[in-house]
Amino acid sequence: MSNENTSAAGVAAGAIAGAGLGFFLSPLKSKLFLLGLVATGAATYFVVGAAMKEPAAAPPDWAPSTLRVGSSFLAAFVFAYLVRRAIVMALLIGGVLVAGAVVLHKLGLGVSQEQLDTINQTVSDATEQVQKTADTAWTHIKPYLPSGGAAGFGLFRGARHAPAKPTNNA
Repeated sequence: MSNENTSAAGVAAGAIAGAGLGFFLSPLKSKLFLLGLVATGAATYFVVGAAMKEPAAAPPDWAPSTLRVGSSFLAAFVFAYLVRRAIVMALLIGGVLVAGAVVLHKLGLGVSQEQLDTINQTVSDATEQVQKTADTAWTHIKPYLPSGGAAGFGLFRGARHAPAKPTNNA
């Protein structure tokens, strides 16, 4: 008897993971993220939908604040999730580079001072460019995150959200 998941959801999840989209859809596995997505979608429907159908009709009292808090939570959750993934990737790449440097050192292959200066300058330039980009992004994102509490909670939950680990069903 096979232990494989043959349901439609299992087949779809396997196809998504096989296509490499699992990384991008991993936040959807969080129940809080899905709850925030549903609440924000409902609030958007009432705020935007009511205005498009009947401009004189006002949305429910809860809709604008739910839209603001929900979008803040979702944006912060995704941001923290992506930062966590970037840190993991940077640590992996850094580990490979350090291991490569140790191997080069043990083999007696050296790096000249001119090459070290070039590497240091490149790292300095890249760090400066990333800092400028992050500052610019923060300047543009900040007005869209009006709810600090929801954004903070989203950052906390997004950073703690662990991506699904592959399972071996064989």
